[in-house]
Amino acid sequence: LIAHGYTRGTWSAFECVDLDRDRAEHTPYAGPAQLVVAPLTKWMLVFDDVKDDRLWLAKATPREWLENGRRIAVTDAPTRFGTVAFELESHIDDGYVAGAVTLVPNPVSTPSEFLLKLRLPNGAAITAVEIDGMPSDAFDTGSESVLLPAAAGSRSLRIHVA
Repeated sequence: LIAHGYTRGTWSAFECVDLDRDRAEHTPYAGPAQLVVAPLTKWMLVFDDVKDDRLWLAKATPREWLENGRRIAVTDAPTRFGTVAFELESHIDDGYVAGAVTLVPNPVSTPSEFLLKLRLPNGAAITAVEIDGMPSDAFDTGSESVLLPAAAGSRSLRIHVA
């Protein structure tokens, strides 16, 4: 249990804890425990779902990251489906989130689904989606997700929210 305890705000984990702290016979910091921060951050932003061959963007980002005026950007993220980049800029007070997605595909592997998750703040919900300026009904308000074309190239996004 204590092996999974991180200090709040620092992501530092303890190597071991001596229940008799007066002896001070413990190592208070674990270098290897810090190794989990990088993959967890990547999975939060770009997640390769090996079970279902899905590629998710922004699947676990905090809702606060899409408050009005905030921006999320990822460049050159490697996946087994190729390299992906995306940017989301919230204009939620004006009723939309603008974005861009680029997929440089791996010719050997294509995702069965390429999805963007929009964890919107304050109960906002997706009402409409435009991909490259064209309306798309490939979104699900309940799961807060937008189905993106898995074909190579760059796409501009405008996600209308209310």
